Amino acid sequence: MDYNLLHKAGITVAPAASLQRLSGRDEHSLVADAQFLDPAKGDYRVKDGSPAVALGFVSFPMDQFGVRKPELRAIALCAGPARPAAGSRRTGRSGFDGVPLAGRDRPQHRR
Repeated sequence: MDYNLLHKAGITVAPAASLQRLSGRDEHSLVADAQFLDPAKGDYRVKDGSPAVALGFVSFPMDQFGVRKPELRAIALCAGPARPAAGSRRTGRSGFDGVPLAGRDRPQHRR
């Protein structure tokens, strides 16, 4: 695993040291503000100058993935937050610097 961007709003580009320690990989991974276009409206494409672009991330249309069938989409939109299965342990923390956004070893979504 390498070339990941861990999003932290307002953070300038820095090596993803804790991810590197935890994974033993991620030599080129970074922590930075991903510069999403409009996350409040669900638009997680990134701006042209985003550090994600330099790592190989390619933005894709936000309406062309996930649940597409209208009747299933209605269910998905009103289902509420996911809950852990009974008896499972969930800490609520990933142990990383932030949320992995994309990397070169992950499937790339292209238009």
